[in-house]
Amino acid sequence: MQAILERYPSQTVYLLPILSKTEGPEAVYQQYRYALWRYNACLDMLGRMLGGLKLTSYVSRHSWASAARQQNVPLSVISQSMGHDGEKATEIYLKSLEEGVINKTNHDLLNNVFGKTGKKM
Repeated sequence: MQAILERYPSQTVYLLPILSKTEGPEAVYQQYRYALWRYNACLDMLGRMLGGLKLTSYVSRHSWASAARQQNVPLSVISQSMGHDGEKATEIYLKSLEEGVINKTNHDLLNNVFGKTGKKM
């Protein structure tokens, strides 16, 4: 982390030099939206290069939160890291992740049982 901060020093109030505008909420918000668009465009290109993976900033947030949860990172740390105002929002977020994992597992299991051959096990 320190090496990244040293490589990309910021001359603004922001940690990294992604956003430079500090005056006027509309200008800052427009710059943020453009930076998010560029980030997602780069992730999309990377996903296509990796064989058609669907990569977005939302996917990376989900992946990080899920990995943190699996590593028993305290809920308060996950909540703060994701910028949530409280742990309740994080609990709801993680519950939806867990439901997504359950749904995918069920889908994969059904495909395995009734899969391409059409045979029942």
